[in-house]
Order: sequence, then structure tokens, then C-alpha cells
Amino acid sequence: AEANQEESRWVYVPEPAEGTEMFGLETVQITGGLRVSREVVFEAGPSAGQPMVDVAISGLGGWFSVYTKADHRGQYVKLRVWTPKGVEVFLRPPLPIPTRVVL
Repeated sequence: AEANQEESRWVYVPEPAEGTEMFGLETVQITGGLRVSREVVFEAGPSAGQPMVDVAISGLGGWFSVYTKADHRGQYVKLRVWTPKGVEVFLRPPLPIPTRVVL
């Protein structure tokens, strides 16, 4: 009985066919879907043009910063990041970059 319980904790993840990469919706479904990796509540700062926090996600090159609009001063902002299992989310104080890039 213990062996069956041990086996049931593991999830089978098939190897990708040679020459293909596993990414996208199918991979997320195979590996168990998305989960909330990080959820944080911040109070918006006094200046709207300044970042509140930098967010880095394992497996992605770089990071992104979270900003608020001027009309959110003094309000609370909830940041919720969803990722597949095994992907970590890291928060850090914002880097002192003089201008932001708007995509």
C-alpha cells in the first residue's frame, strides 16, 4: 500500500519529441496547470512615476517593474503572479533606472 501512495505523488511528464520544445498551453496542462507563485499587497507611494517593486521570474531573462498611476496614491495594490509548478517569482527593491520603458 505504501508503494502505491508513493507512486501516486509523481506526475508523468512525457519527453518532448526530438527537435521540439515543450512550452505553451499543452505543457502547462501536462505539468499540472498554473498556481499563484507570489501574492503581495503594496501601498502605492507618494509619487506616481516611481516603481514600487521589481519582479523577476525564473526562466525569463530580465525583470519588470510595477508602477502605479497618480490617482492610486495612498491606495493598496495587489500583485498576483501565476506560474507553472517549479517556476519561482522573486521581488526586490526597484533598481534606480532613470526612465521607464513603455511597451
